[in-house]
Amino acid sequence: MSSYEIRLIPEQPALVPGLSLRMQAIALARSTFPGTRDVTFKVADGIQLVDCGGNLDHIRCPECGADLQAAWSTAMDAAYDGDRFQDLGWTTPCCDHGTTLHDLDYDFPMGFARATLAIADPCRPMPQGFPAKVAGVLGCDLRLIQAND
Repeated sequence: MSSYEIRLIPEQPALVPGLSLRMQAIALARSTFPGTRDVTFKVADGIQLVDCGGNLDHIRCPECGADLQAAWSTAMDAAYDGDRFQDLGWTTPCCDHGTTLHDLDYDFPMGFARATLAIADPCRPMPQGFPAKVAGVLGCDLRLIQAND
């Protein structure tokens, strides 16, 4: 059986909002998705890839649009082996564009974070403006990741 999860991560991968803000975000998610059983705010010890599961279609250079799927896995290995994703900086092989692994053009969106608000199998469609409301509670820009596993 397939599952669907809404994941919201800070645009700054190392950022972890304070406990009271995380609790407010959980309360907002629970009131927005009443009846949904699994609403969590996960905080990892280090920066991790927060993926979109089976939704990923392509990874492209944000500068020139070249397909980076093959080069991405090598860059991921290097970033993880070097310092466990502490330095996400990368120069794309297609056009020598300096960027980060977090800022590539992922379709569907995904990124890197220590903190993730996760709503598993929500009981209703996500309302317009929900990510912006959570961002207002947490006081930071967020990236919406929709994952099918």
